[in-house]
Amino acid sequence: MPELYADITIQASSEKVWDILMDFEKYPDWNPFMRSIRGSAEIGTKLEVVLKLEGRKSATFKPKVLANQPNEEFRWLGKLWIPGLRGHEPSP
Repeated sequence: MPELYADITIQASSEKVWDILMDFEKYPDWNPFMRSIRGSAEIGTKLEVVLKLEGRKSATFKPKVLANQPNEEFRWLGKLWIPGLRGHEPSP
């Protein structure tokens, strides 16, 4: 199954990073690609995520939350352009 994975080193505590990642309302302030995330981050719920690439129409997908371990892992599964594409935040 195709998987999308990103890895980056951030000079901040895992708690600070977690607080920013889980503050869905502020995504448009810092993320030019994910324009909004709505819904609860509880396992088993569906989010509504709006993506927008410069010069293109926005796209909405509704991933299901698979994991939510504070300060460690947030993972979802949804369909976008490629069915079954996974997106997740790896453990620090």
